[in-house]
Amino acid sequence: MHPNTILLIAAGLLNGTAAFRCAIGSAGSCTFRKMPTEELTRCAITCNVRGLFAECSCPLNFPNRAEWIDTMRNECITQTQFSFRSQCQNADPNRVIRIKRPAELDSVSGLEE
Repeated sequence: MHPNTILLIAAGLLNGTAAFRCAIGSAGSCTFRKMPTEELTRCAITCNVRGLFAECSCPLNFPNRAEWIDTMRNECITQTQFSFRSQCQNADPNRVIRIKRPAELDSVSGLEE
């Protein structure tokens, strides 16, 4: 196998981990965690149509806040949810979601606004 082919495959896999797919017409929700604490926040993104699905890509960090990193616990949301949720491009960096059970960070359903 040619070395360039290996690099292209590896780059595609790395890029694919940051993106997630949704149904066409949906938007995406990105969840971020402030390091090293357990505070969470989230914001909404628009998704690009790619054939039969929409591809959503969250930024690696919350806008203008390097210490808030993407948790990779992202989800598809409706356009109605998108319109009411803070958009990633103009999100408030001081908005924090309170966690019901701090020990259960694996469950995004334990979040409140």
